[in-house]
Amino acid sequence: MTIFHRFRVTKLVRGIAALSALHGAATAFCQGVFPFHERPPAGLNAGDRYRIVFVTDSVRTATSDDINDYNRFAQSEAEESSILSGLNLEWRVIGTTYQINAKDNTGTNPVDNGAGVPIYLVDGSTRVADGNADMWDGALQAGINLTQQGRLPPGFQGSQWVSLGDEGEPLVWTGTNPGGENDLRLGIEPEPFFAVTYGSGEYADSRWIERHGTPAAELELPIYSLSSEMVAVPEPAGLLGFGFGILAMGAMVRRRCGGTGCDPER
Repeated sequence: MTIFHRFRVTKLVRGIAALSALHGAATAFCQGVFPFHERPPAGLNAGDRYRIVFVTDSVRTATSDDINDYNRFAQSEAEESSILSGLNLEWRVIGTTYQINAKDNTGTNPVDNGAGVPIYLVDGSTRVADGNADMWDGALQAGINLTQQGRLPPGFQGSQWVSLGDEGEPLVWTGTNPGGENDLRLGIEPEPFFAVTYGSGEYADSRWIERHGTPAAELELPIYSLSSEMVAVPEPAGLLGFGFGILAMGAMVRRRCGGTGCDPER
């Protein structure tokens, strides 16, 4: 092998190493949210349909009786995640107002919307429910305890709120019972004295949606945000696999150019 040829191979190897380092850095940066745009969630194959759910990073009151207020909030929270916003999905609150029940607002009514599809947390590995009936049978497979950034939500803090739940417990406005219907719904109208149901992402049993009720709807808590359906994409060939392929090609070139008279441009 000539000195020139050896120099070119060395540059190739260094280039692949640099690409691998960049890939690793990008993976580490985005490790909180699964790359749904690149591969299927756990247990699914390319072409399978599924949905994503998270508890919002930000908080709001439960005083509005307009479901669209909560849906807009759910959508805006999803758009704060670069990965989720890039999926171009519609996001809706898992919540009930006088206008509509949670299972109808989210299209998860087993009677009207059929079997549905699996629902995953943003980590892409935790399945929350197998479908619509599973979502509203009184318990989930896992609590909804990750935000749109793939983090645990802020704990419930402050002595004025401790009466609502254990200190540090992440509470969530829902206005909904375990069947997906009205239970001290979101909003203060038409009752002059009101109470609103909240759940907790700490639990997978019925308390995920109905932990208790409180007349303090002006308190600021997160909500649950559920996506529309999306189709799992096939997993691409890995960057490192591509790099090893180039290295193999380099080895073939070296074998062909074993003598010092090899022309590196051929």
